[in-house]
Amino acid sequence: GTETTQVRMMDEVVTLDVLAEEPAHAHVTANFSMRNLGSQAESMAVRFPLGAESEFYDIQEIQNFGVRVNEKPVSFQRVVQETEIYGQKVQMPWATFQVTFPPGEDVFIKVSYDLTGTAWEYDNYVEFSYTLETGAGWKESIGSAVIIVRLPYEASELNVLDLHANPAMSGIQGREASWT
Repeated sequence: GTETTQVRMMDEVVTLDVLAEEPAHAHVTANFSMRNLGSQAESMAVRFPLGAESEFYDIQEIQNFGVRVNEKPVSFQRVVQETEIYGQKVQMPWATFQVTFPPGEDVFIKVSYDLTGTAWEYDNYVEFSYTLETGAGWKESIGSAVIIVRLPYEASELNVLDLHANPAMSGIQGREASWT
């Protein structure tokens, strides 16, 4: 919209812990470090998508959503808003929760939820969606972002798609694949 903020997402660390079960599920934890670069406190309704894109622009709602601000659980409201994904208009569910960002101080937001993977019809891969573009609403760019996928087995180029083709790929070690 037309509103602006002085709050910058300093860093984001997302961990998808893939569970060893069928259908494929993951427990997702996303940690955000936010800093108000302005001189005035800002209070706002922060939003987080409660839907993940699945096959053919369908929205799959995530489960067991929880949010903490500075380690304290906070309540949230579920709202639905029309959102455009790849040129298609879809009804996207969002969690909204109130946060105050004091000037010059870090505020830590942690969300966690469960997500069902989307199996591809034409091969054996499963996709877990995570929306990075919502970070564009904050001031400037995201300082740093790390995505970690922790598998229930060894990670390798045989079971992590585009392992070498993606320039953000940090590498694999043991059961983890990561992107920075």
